[in-house]
Amino acid sequence: MKCFMLAASLVALAAAGPCNNNCGRAVAGTARANPPFAARSSSCAQFAQYYKTTTTVTPPAVTKTVPIYQRRDASNTADHDIQERANPIITRDIPPYASSCPNVEAYWNACQCFSGISATVVTVVAPTPTVTVPAGTCTQGIQFAIYAVDKDPVRKRNLANAVYRGPYSVDLRLQFSGRRPSVSGVTPTIGSIIQWVDNYHLPVHLYGVQGPPGSTMGYGIVDHRGYLVPSMAGDYTIYLDTADNAFYAWVGNNAQSSWNLQNAVISRFWPPDAGKSYSYTIHVNRRQVNRPIAIRFLWLNYGLAGAFSARIVDPRGTVILGQNSVKNRQIIASCSGSSPLVPGWGPWGDEQ
Repeated sequence: MKCFMLAASLVALAAAGPCNNNCGRAVAGTARANPPFAARSSSCAQFAQYYKTTTTVTPPAVTKTVPIYQRRDASNTADHDIQERANPIITRDIPPYASSCPNVEAYWNACQCFSGISATVVTVVAPTPTVTVPAGTCTQGIQFAIYAVDKDPVRKRNLANAVYRGPYSVDLRLQFSGRRPSVSGVTPTIGSIIQWVDNYHLPVHLYGVQGPPGSTMGYGIVDHRGYLVPSMAGDYTIYLDTADNAFYAWVGNNAQSSWNLQNAVISRFWPPDAGKSYSYTIHVNRRQVNRPIAIRFLWLNYGLAGAFSARIVDPRGTVILGQNSVKNRQIIASCSGSSPLVPGWGPWGDEQ
C-alpha cells in the first residue's frame, strides 16, 4: 500500500512538470505530428538565441584611503560576488502551435524539455565597489617627557656618577623602566635650556610646563620622540647645537625600540670637542618621501647648570624642528584612526 502511494505521488509530480502539461505536450510532445518534432525542436533552438538571462559580476572591492589630517566616516559598499537578475529578457513571441502556453515563460520552460537547448547568458561587469576608510588625524610636533630624579637617591646617584665614569655609564633601564614621567606633552619646538641663564636650583621649566615642586633642573632628564615625515627628496640634517651634560639623537628603528647610549647616531657632551661638527644627515630618496622616520632626542644633566638645543633642517634650509619652529606636517608626534600615517608609541614606562 505504501509503495502504491509513493508511486502515485511521483506520477503526480511528473504530471505537474513543464514537460507534461498541455504547453509541454504542444511544444515537445512526441505524439504530435504537426508540426513535426524536429521542426518544433528547431523553433525552440532559434527562440533560445533571443532568450537572454543576465548575470552581473561585481569585482572585488577596492580600498580607498582619504587624505591625512581629515576625519571622515567610513563608507562601506556591500560586497556581492555574483548577482543574478530575477526576470530574464525575452525578445521574441511564441509560435502559433504553442497557443496552449499561457505566456512566453511557459513556452521557454517547455522548450527546455528538448535536449541541448539553453538560454543565451549575457555577463555584465558592474562598477568596482569602493570602501573608503579614514587615514587618521595626526598631531604635529614631538612628544616630550620630563623626569625629575632628585627625590630618588639611586637614580640621582647614577646621574651624578656619570661626571666621573663618563657619559655612557648612565643606566637607562634604571632611569626609565617602569618610570612615569613627572610631566609629559607635545611641543612644536625642541629646547632650549641655556647654561647660567636657567636656574638649576629650580624645577625644569620647558615647553610651557615645569617639573614638580622640590625638583631641580640640576638633576633632570628630558626625553623626546616623534616622526620625521619628509615631504621632499634630499638631505635632512640634525644638529645638536649645545649640550650640558649630555645630549643624544637616534634615527629609524633604534629610535623606536632597543635604543641605548651606544647606538645613538649622534651625541654631544660638555665640554664639546673643538672644531667638531655635531650633525647627522638623513638622505631621503623619492621612494622615501612621505614615509615616516622615527626620531628621538634625550638630554641628561648630571648636576648643576645644564643646556641643550637642537635643530632639524630640511633640504630647502627650513628649520622644521628647533627652538622657534612652528607646527608643520613634516614633524609628527602621533596619529589616530584605522589607517594611521605613523606607528603608535607605547607608554613612557615601557621605553626600556
